[in-house]
Amino acid sequence: MFAFLPTVDPSLSESGRARDLLVQKSGLNDWAEFKTTYGVSLLEPCYRALTAPTDSIMNYYFALRMASNDHANELLALLRSINEIKTDRIFFFAARDVAPPDYAFGDPCDEFEILSLLQSPTGPMIPDYLKGKGVNLASLWSGAHPSSHPEFTGKGTTFVDLEDGWNLEHPYYQSHNPRILYGCNHDDTSPHGTAVLGVVCGDAGIYGTAPLVSRVDLASVHGLGMPMAMLHLLWCKTRLPDVLLLEVDQGDFPVERDPIIYDLINEFVERGVTVIEPAGNANRKLDETSSGMVWQGGDSGAILVGCSNSDPDLHGYEALLSNSSTRIDCFAWGENVQTAKINSLGKPDTELDFNGTSAASAIVAGCALVLIGFARTHGRELKPAKVRELLSDKTDGRNTPANEHYVDTLGVMPNMKNIIDTLKSDWNL
Repeated sequence: MFAFLPTVDPSLSESGRARDLLVQKSGLNDWAEFKTTYGVSLLEPCYRALTAPTDSIMNYYFALRMASNDHANELLALLRSINEIKTDRIFFFAARDVAPPDYAFGDPCDEFEILSLLQSPTGPMIPDYLKGKGVNLASLWSGAHPSSHPEFTGKGTTFVDLEDGWNLEHPYYQSHNPRILYGCNHDDTSPHGTAVLGVVCGDAGIYGTAPLVSRVDLASVHGLGMPMAMLHLLWCKTRLPDVLLLEVDQGDFPVERDPIIYDLINEFVERGVTVIEPAGNANRKLDETSSGMVWQGGDSGAILVGCSNSDPDLHGYEALLSNSSTRIDCFAWGENVQTAKINSLGKPDTELDFNGTSAASAIVAGCALVLIGFARTHGRELKPAKVRELLSDKTDGRNTPANEHYVDTLGVMPNMKNIIDTLKSDWNL
């Protein structure tokens, strides 16, 4: 059985310092006595146990291997008394043939899996999808807290997520006080909506793409359906958002397959709202008649988003689950997206692998907010067509292309630094 233990300082996860800490706090004489007393056979940095890179987010964890769980409750009591260990993030798990302790998350599993991450003591973590192999937004923050570069954070913009349910109090985005404008919150433990909000606007635990967005509103399709939710947003007295994210599909197709939704999308775009639409996760070639996709004979104006693998080193970026089409404007990661979640105990936690075009669309929605906010900082307004043009620009060296098999049917992955640099040049900033 393993226990993964988060520390407040990554240097404490190194074997020697962690051993000294445990021995000191236990009151025992040495490491050998500690191992015997608590049934521990090995201590090592978590990144080594997981064969993760040394710059991994897991640097704040170390791993204890136990021969059995006979002393697990005593060990847990000790660990909870140590200030240098984040006790709310301790995670035990076991192989199928070992009975788990009574405080383990979920059921025992055949394959070891990490279900919990730790916030750095110096601030939220910057997820990999925002770095160089992703949309390259973090480089605009210069590795610092985004608040030191507010023009690249979505500050001054507004956002609406349209889907089924959310946890409204997850600490990763609770400061935004998301409110439901229409419909009912079908499930406040909803993994999907919770993950989406973490990606778009997380500002604690793990940063989202637009961590300083000024207003976050929600519209639920639960009950009267998507058309009524969209109509309400058009009718309601509050100002229309800068970005509307449609986190709903139509039987694995883009929602604009429905002519009513197509018309509503077009109305939002005409009113100045940038609409982000997932392409769907059915791995269909939507341009083929046999795919079942029905395009409505025009352009809805939405930014249609596909998704790709997260590591391009072997084959470049290619469709991962994603439908493909010449209509798709851009893509982002569709795997290994770190964000907010509610775990099996109903507690706030961190998702390691939010995936599919839902994850990619949330990333792109955040990118759109950043571009609109940047322009507004400099006294300019970006219309939806311009936002779409920037995020889907195939000019060499501007954004990141898919590989040769998908270069025409997956669009490009936005490179936010390059896009911002282009705007600075165009505007003589």
